Amino acid sequence: MRKVLILIVLIIGCSTKPEPVYDCLGNENGNAVEDECGVCGGDNTSCNSVVGDEVNSLWFEENDNGTYNIGYNSSTDFTGFQFKIVGSFSTINAIGGTAEEKGFSVSTNDDGMILGFSLISVIIEAGVGTLIVIELDGEPTDIIDIVVSDLNAEDIGFHFDNGD
Repeated sequence: MRKVLILIVLIIGCSTKPEPVYDCLGNENGNAVEDECGVCGGDNTSCNSVVGDEVNSLWFEENDNGTYNIGYNSSTDFTGFQFKIVGSFSTINAIGGTAEEKGFSVSTNDDGMILGFSLISVIIEAGVGTLIVIELDGEPTDIIDIVVSDLNAEDIGFHFDNGD
């Protein structure tokens, strides 16, 4: 009788219940995990929260003096660009940036349209940089109707990167 009792005590004393395992949502034995962006249960779509990290894109960088850099990230060399700045402003001027450094002719109008090109086939190399600096008497909110042309005058397919 004594051996049976000791055996029962040993069996009960040795059995351990495993600690519960929780997923990132706090569900016991759940399967939610953090995606590459660090979002629990995410689908890797929120990683593009940094302005300028998207290839073939344009974006704004505020300079705190009434000017904004128009940044670019291009996968290929390009020879011309055209786009429209949207926002609450009545005048626009484009100066500086890589376009000026390369000798591009840059034109603007009061509707926010900006056109840049080279009459002598100068290129802007693939990469990331400041395309132009715009002076506004207001605030830009979007860049639309973007056409950035490669060496064959074909549209590269740029878009506006607002960080979302």
